[in-house]
Amino acid sequence: MTDAMDEYHTLYVQEARQHLGLLRASFEALAADPTNRQALEDARFAAHSLKGISLTMNYEQPASLAKEMESCLSLMLQGGLPFDGETLAGALDQLEASVNALSA
Repeated sequence: MTDAMDEYHTLYVQEARQHLGLLRASFEALAADPTNRQALEDARFAAHSLKGISLTMNYEQPASLAKEMESCLSLMLQGGLPFDGETLAGALDQLEASVNALSA
């Protein structure tokens, strides 16, 4: 990687971890109260943002995982899918692992 790409990569990892933290906090809030619409909106925003920065950096695996998560969260917001904390926690673990693999 060039120096500029190294810097962008470092910034990506930092920002991705912030979005992952927001996802985790939102899922914890939803586990306590599945009707918490703000937590659901925050989670969808974090997934959308993580998808965007991953696509910008051409990191296909986290982009794909974030896209799927965003789609599920959008369906939940529309009332077409019930909140499933266990499934979302598993998806978050996979997304986090894909970001961590990039930072190794």
